[in-house]
Amino acid sequence: MACFRAGDVKKAHQLAQSVVAKHPRHARAQNALGRIDLYRGDFEAAIRDLQASVALERIRNSLLSCISYLNAKRFSDAQQWFQHLQETMGDSALSTH
Repeated sequence: MACFRAGDVKKAHQLAQSVVAKHPRHARAQNALGRIDLYRGDFEAAIRDLQASVALERIRNSLLSCISYLNAKRFSDAQQWFQHLQETMGDSALSTH
């Protein structure tokens, strides 16, 4: 994003693409790529990348909530929350991280 803010959109796009290519589940890189695509006028790519970012962050934040329940030794709540994740997100809730 530093390159993007400095006005080097081409380099910013290349860097974001390389991170996403190596780490397709990197939500912040997906978000950066989507923002750059939006700026460049590539709206279809922006939609794809931003949707991927939103999905990844939602899963990550949901799993962090579950971990918090476990750390608080609220096992029943953790089990219910994880079951909710599995029902609403399918197998991706199990295999994301």
